Amino acid sequence: MNKILSFGNNRLRSELASYTDQKRGETIMANLTAEELHALEDTMNCEQNLIKKFHNYASIAQDTQIQKACQQSAKQHRKHFDALMSYLG
Repeated sequence: MNKILSFGNNRLRSELASYTDQKRGETIMANLTAEELHALEDTMNCEQNLIKKFHNYASIAQDTQIQKACQQSAKQHRKHFDALMSYLG
């Protein structure tokens, strides 16, 4: 399973609260309010759930068109998740 998808809620919350600059070893706080961080966390959790669900739907679907549609939906939600994650860095 993808590292991002395996985040627990506490780990995701921690990632949302700060971003570690590996090159300098310093922590950079996201320029977001607590309310914005909470909304971002909720949205990212929803995107993670949708990615998992569409992957699951694709794996159990019998029809190849449905499988492809589910895989495409999972990819789209992954793009959404990655875009949200980019706000932290």
